[in-house]
Amino acid sequence: MKGGRWYWVVGAISLFITILLLLWLTNYSRANPRPERLAPKSLEAYREQFRRPDGTPLSDDELRRILQAKGIAYHEACIPGQNCPAATTTVRAPIPDIEFAGAIAPARREDLRTAVMQVLGHQLEIMRQHRPELRLERIIIDSGMRLQLYFNADFAGIAEDESRLNDFSEGLHVLGTSGLRGSSLFIDGQPLGIYLQKKDAERDRAARAESPEIAGESRR
Repeated sequence: MKGGRWYWVVGAISLFITILLLLWLTNYSRANPRPERLAPKSLEAYREQFRRPDGTPLSDDELRRILQAKGIAYHEACIPGQNCPAATTTVRAPIPDIEFAGAIAPARREDLRTAVMQVLGHQLEIMRQHRPELRLERIIIDSGMRLQLYFNADFAGIAEDESRLNDFSEGLHVLGTSGLRGSSLFIDGQPLGIYLQKKDAERDRAARAESPEIAGESRR
């Protein structure tokens, strides 16, 4: 009998602990809803979270670009009683997070993220008007504080247009104020310079094949 009573006591205690645990988990989940279930915050709510490297607040347009680049939904402020706009969703392909190859302090990393997201968000917005499927797949800031940008193959449409490539490169120059020391571009894993050299070689071969005179001169 004693063994039987002990069995029932242990069982009752286990059941009691299980009920308490279930109640705690239920209350915790209500108090801490999953991030994806949270309603998007207003644009103004992100004002303090994202600032320029010098600490000054971003303009509304700059803040929108950063949120879109990071894939963060938000909604515009509206006057009570009016129809409030629906939450603004992200751009087609959010900008990937930055990989840091060198030893950089956490606060400094956040400053760099803000500056890079702001500039790239604007530049990608412009380039996607011409190349809708263009995608930035990877961002690295190496130990020499140089920015490395890895694009998919659709960036070729920008790289082969000298005017648009210059506009993009000039748009990155402002990042020099953040301490970055230049940038390197990659297309489908290839450095931009090598990619352009291969394209020039392909055009030369095509031109020789189409022109008997050029082909004859090359054989001499």
